[in-house]
Amino acid sequence: MRIAQAVVFALEWTGLRARLQALWRRDISRSATSANRRTDKTLGTLRRLSDEQRQLQHATDVRVREIERRVAASHAAVLDLEQRLTDLERTHLADSRQARQVSDWQLRVDPAAICAHVSRAVSDAPLSEAPTAHLVVEELFPPDFYELVLASLPAIDHLQASDSNERHVRPAEFRIVPRLTTLMWEFIDTEVARAIASAALPRLHPFLEARYVALFGRERAGAALNLPHEPSPGRLLLRRRGDCEKPHLDPKKTSVSVLMNLAKPGEPETGGTRLYAIDGDFTPVHTNTAYPGAHGLTCRLVSQVPFRPNTALILMNARAAHGADAPDILPAELVRYAFEFGLGPGTLQLLDFVATLPPSAQQQWLGLALPTA
Repeated sequence: MRIAQAVVFALEWTGLRARLQALWRRDISRSATSANRRTDKTLGTLRRLSDEQRQLQHATDVRVREIERRVAASHAAVLDLEQRLTDLERTHLADSRQARQVSDWQLRVDPAAICAHVSRAVSDAPLSEAPTAHLVVEELFPPDFYELVLASLPAIDHLQASDSNERHVRPAEFRIVPRLTTLMWEFIDTEVARAIASAALPRLHPFLEARYVALFGRERAGAALNLPHEPSPGRLLLRRRGDCEKPHLDPKKTSVSVLMNLAKPGEPETGGTRLYAIDGDFTPVHTNTAYPGAHGLTCRLVSQVPFRPNTALILMNARAAHGADAPDILPAELVRYAFEFGLGPGTLQLLDFVATLPPSAQQQWLGLALPTA
């Protein structure tokens, strides 16, 4: 009897345990499902908060960058304003100091007489053909006028530094400069440049023709030679001790290069412009300044034109290279000014002429259509 009761109890306990386990599994499943839902909801909330935080951070970064840009622009504007005020103050002082010279300009300087003197000086200059045709002009200006030229040179701060660290300024781009500087260099950049062109181009006519034959062939050289040749806008250059310009040819649009030496009397004449023969045929492919050395050609020094007061070098931009030299032996405080411009056909006229060439010959002139510095 007891055994039977024990068996019945064991069976009942087994069934009860199975039911309890089923209930426990169901409760665990429900709890897990609920926990998963709560977890998913929490994760969703976290993701939403994270996205909102990222968007807020992005908006903050954008705002910070905009504020930094505005601060930088404001700082640059303040610096520019300070520079303008400095230039105005310097210009006012120079105008006060040069009032008599400005008056002399307006009352005593005869532009026609100055240009006539310049034309005679260019016409009388000796012509040399090695390594390329060139004229070395002495006493380019009347002596008293040259003193005024030196007095009119702008302060160093007015000259902008280029990518090559060369400091220069174009008279056509003067901003705030003394009245005498404006009067003088607008005159030299226009009327004096035209006087030089009218005297130099006839003397260099045979060499111009040879240049155009080499560039365009004999049949088209005459048409190129008949294009109006005019001075390009010039620029004032600053050269210090140690400055050196590698042998080069000027941009191909330039047929004749003109360089005025603006040295003060009594300064060392050491250095100046060097003239090089090119060992090998060299015809620049592009229209910018060309360096034979970059193409594996050797440039051999032939002569040097000293940096002498009131002189000018006028040379063909063909067959030979030229460069500038300011040796380290010069005084550290010495500052040299020069003025340079080119003579050649106007860009638009030259482009019209190039358009008549065969397509293959036009390729090397495409750079004419691009803006230059």
